[in-house]
Amino acid sequence: MRGTQRRGQSRTFFYAAAASIAAAAWVLTPLADSIASVIVDAIPLAEDVALGERGVQQANYRLLAPCRTGRRCVDEIGNTVIRTLLKNHPQLAPKINSYNWKFGVTSQRFVNAFAYPGGRIFVTDGLLDLCTDDELLAVIGHEVGHVLHRHSQKRMVRQRLGSVLLSALLSGDADNDGHGEGFGIETAGLLLQHASALSSMTYSRTNEFEADELGWYLCAATAREGRGCHSRAMQSFFRKLDGGTGATEWDSTHPGTADRIKTLDETSRALERGKRVDHFAPEILKHGATSAGETGLQTAGALLVNALPSEALRALVVGALWQGAALLEVLWDAFVEESPPPPPYSQGRRPGHHL
Repeated sequence: MRGTQRRGQSRTFFYAAAASIAAAAWVLTPLADSIASVIVDAIPLAEDVALGERGVQQANYRLLAPCRTGRRCVDEIGNTVIRTLLKNHPQLAPKINSYNWKFGVTSQRFVNAFAYPGGRIFVTDGLLDLCTDDELLAVIGHEVGHVLHRHSQKRMVRQRLGSVLLSALLSGDADNDGHGEGFGIETAGLLLQHASALSSMTYSRTNEFEADELGWYLCAATAREGRGCHSRAMQSFFRKLDGGTGATEWDSTHPGTADRIKTLDETSRALERGKRVDHFAPEILKHGATSAGETGLQTAGALLVNALPSEALRALVVGALWQGAALLEVLWDAFVEESPPPPPYSQGRRPGHHL
């Protein structure tokens, strides 16, 4: 009996160790980000607008006028960014025009800017007082980068990856809307249920570098067209944050400012040495569909998810879960020494009877 208990305890420890190793590998490797990208790429772009509108509605901001005396209006600068994108990258028109781009100012006095899926972008009253028009254009371009990369959705999926993936694949109506829809639509419905989290969404360092790259590029591209914006405007704004004494929440949602200044300064120097602005166009603008750094395998995965019917996807996931369980059993048998079985009961004795 004690041998059986020991084997049961050892097996429990083995599974716990295996789960811990898997969790560590999940957190410390790009695997989770890669899978989250595949899942988000399966969501139709039209669903981004609905998610963003729900998030804004639940945040319930108090909005101020988008203009300041002697300054360009926030919505005017935002629309300049979008026009620059369309003019320089017409292949993106279907994607950009599918979003509902709106730019506003919230009454909050701390310094911050934030983007919602589908094109809703806000800057705070405190940020507007701090930055110049050039810096504001760079900041808005940065937030447009978050929208185009779909960073908020990817962060939401990554934080809830297990429940989102299994619910969308293993349930016929994961979002409880009364309709059995495809994987992408079901996933969008699940994210919609957590739209309130968008107002406090934080980004990874990789997300921030991707958004910085687009914000810097858009600033330089508008300068080439004679509409202002110095190529070092974003760095200028970041330096104000590092040296300022006013209240700021920028670091809570946009980490790693010092490293980002260094990277942007190097890019600006390359531009000033004579490289064309086109040379610095981020990958997402060249291809339209994929994020910078996204692999061909991720793109193929998204296409596969979109192509397979829900029943086939469910079968794949169930099969993978069974195979994972079988693999743990094989590892147990191969690497864990089994205790010898207990001796047979002596004649005339029954289990549970002792001398």
